[in-house]
Amino acid sequence: MVMYSTRPALSLPEFLLKSTPGVSRVRFKSRDVIFHQGEAAHSVYYLIEGRVQLSVVSEQGKEAIIAILEPDEIFGESCLLGYTNRRMTACVLDTCRVLRVSNDAALRLMADDVGFDRFLIRKLIKSGLRTQEQLLDQLFNSSEKRLARLLLMLTNCAKDSARERTIPKLSQEALAEMVGSTRPRVNQFMNKFRKLGYIDYDGVSITVHRSLSSVLIYDSSKGGDEDSFNISA
Repeated sequence: MVMYSTRPALSLPEFLLKSTPGVSRVRFKSRDVIFHQGEAAHSVYYLIEGRVQLSVVSEQGKEAIIAILEPDEIFGESCLLGYTNRRMTACVLDTCRVLRVSNDAALRLMADDVGFDRFLIRKLIKSGLRTQEQLLDQLFNSSEKRLARLLLMLTNCAKDSARERTIPKLSQEALAEMVGSTRPRVNQFMNKFRKLGYIDYDGVSITVHRSLSSVLIYDSSKGGDEDSFNISA
């Protein structure tokens, strides 16, 4: 079994390895909150190792998880666009290491270092594409299919050679929030995936097999219920 946290070390760009005023490496423990929604925004973060959950709370007090970030992603970048307060909360899921770049340092690097500009543009495009994919997923896919895609994304099963990967300590409530469904429905889908041999689930950790990708093969021409899928042999 290959654990989710097993990943090759990132090769950081040279300009991030230099000793630069306003740029520091920080380590956070599981369940640490890097920043809270509404607090002052003074820096942007680059995730080197671990996982970070981004969530928002509405004015009515309803919380929604909007992303779980993997290494080589940035977050908190809205401060570079003039936002003075955090628009979301960033919470650590696994012990992680990040580069914290102050707003002033980022603006200096953007003015003086072409390499940093290219790096930042690539990461912002990646973040924007992720948001677009999530929106399209919500608009056009059933909740069952969204759950399958989420599990594959969280484990990277569809992108590497590992036949299975494990997601530790992610509740069904969190999964339901991320796919825009309810906990009972997610529980129903998880049990179905388990019976079909796509996942192993003990109520705590989830082992995802690459065969789960079969759920993503949907023949819309056959019609059917919004929350149904066809499995192609």
